[in-house]
Amino acid sequence: YIGGVLGSTGDYYLSAKLATVGCLLSAFAAFLLPAAVDDVVGETAPEKEETKPKVQTPFIDRAKLLITVAGGALLVKLITNVANSMAQSTQVLIMKNDLQFGEADLGTFLSASFAFGGVANGFLLGPLTSLLGGKVGKVVQNSACIMMLCYGLRGALFHPAYTVLPEDLLIRRGVFIGLALFLSLFQFAMGTSITVATTKLVPQDMVGTLIGSEHGIFAVARVFAPFVGTSLLASGGIPSVSAACAACFAAAVGV
Repeated sequence: YIGGVLGSTGDYYLSAKLATVGCLLSAFAAFLLPAAVDDVVGETAPEKEETKPKVQTPFIDRAKLLITVAGGALLVKLITNVANSMAQSTQVLIMKNDLQFGEADLGTFLSASFAFGGVANGFLLGPLTSLLGGKVGKVVQNSACIMMLCYGLRGALFHPAYTVLPEDLLIRRGVFIGLALFLSLFQFAMGTSITVATTKLVPQDMVGTLIGSEHGIFAVARVFAPFVGTSLLASGGIPSVSAACAACFAAAVGV
């Protein structure tokens, strides 16, 4: 919200400057943290019994095991993160250019969406997961189906060849924002369910490798997906981006 308000004054770099200062202060504050909890509490950690050092498994072997055990789940994460990255990278452009949001309005929406995400994760994730089937496979499959249908609906509603939505800007904004928030619910449910399931599939000493691989997948998706998303938006507008996202979730259902 603050970023949008500052941007609306005309200085688009002021928010970036303040964010940079905040990052530097956070980095400085990290050096003030205690090296361990015992340094603060004043207690000595109990001595552990001497154990034989574990043999470190080579990275190639760990990667093979990870692909064997959780390869399908990681592939689903890659496909769905490509769709989410395309949608997120084009969302601000759509709201600014197609729905004529100002900077302050964009800031307000982003703040509200983050707040909605926190509430959804805290209070709605459990009931929604139960509603979607409870088991990980059912949750992922049902979430992907719903998101596929929602993106298909968004593409049809905002297609210039159809006159489903009136030209009233307020209605079009409301529909777009409502769909975005609705989609985020299933995005949270799917991502959380996959992470919980995969951490149980791999050995305990490979959980770190798994989490690192998942973040690597996020990074890969965010490298090329925004370029693809913005290119589709420039060539075919909202329907093209929506169709690509729907196709990704259809592929995830197939996996």
